[in-house]
Amino acid sequence: LATASRSGRPVWIVGHIPPGIETFAYTELWQPQYLRAYLDIVQDPELGSVIAAQLFGHVHADEFRVLPAAPAGAGPVLLTGALSPIYHSNPTFRLVEYDESTGRLLNVK
Repeated sequence: LATASRSGRPVWIVGHIPPGIETFAYTELWQPQYLRAYLDIVQDPELGSVIAAQLFGHVHADEFRVLPAAPAGAGPVLLTGALSPIYHSNPTFRLVEYDESTGRLLNVK
């Protein structure tokens, strides 16, 4: 992120299990020390401002999250629902349009 910040290049963070609380059973998904370290990075004014999007799965519904102290220019945190016969969920997917020159999301469907 520091290199991206210095060169003005946007980045996307893509992961499986998102930070925060699982909305089906309301349980913490990350241990507190890892969540705090992650938030320290993504909410940092210099580093967080180059994060154009954060995309995660694992949860059982389409969701978006808001960072408690998102820096200016920080992109959205989008969660896409997992397919699971246990939770009776249907397959989900997202189509994202983005600006090739800035890496910023333009539209999410």
